[in-house]
Amino acid sequence: MMAEVSGGIFASASNEEELQKEFDRAEKVLESWNQWKDDAMYDIEVQETDNYFDILGISNDWYFTTLGVDNNLHSFADVLEEIEFITYEQSKELKNRISTVMEKIEETGNQLEKDMEEISEKSLQEAKKWLNKNINPKHQKSDIKHL
Repeated sequence: MMAEVSGGIFASASNEEELQKEFDRAEKVLESWNQWKDDAMYDIEVQETDNYFDILGISNDWYFTTLGVDNNLHSFADVLEEIEFITYEQSKELKNRISTVMEKIEETGNQLEKDMEEISEKSLQEAKKWLNKNINPKHQKSDIKHL
């Protein structure tokens, strides 16, 4: 029972004062583990926020880049029509094709954003789960006093 409760760590004390010192030491170790775990959990939460803003930044860059490409291609079709390199009907057809391609690019961007969010969520949840499972002192301060 004691080996299980103490996690296999033993200490000897020949009097009440030495026993109290061991209890105090055990409390400090437990407090250190709890603080380390709290810090690690906080780091995961900070990473979650960082990931959110990184994904948002990438999505915004994707959006503005594709918007610029779309505008440039449509303007190019207008210029070709204006200099009479193509007819109005050809310009209209070219713009339809541009729009079709740009819709696919937008769909791809949306899917990439969704994939990045899912990957981030999964990895952060796995980190939290691992932390809770593996870095979890088995006993609280009150448990130490009752040993």
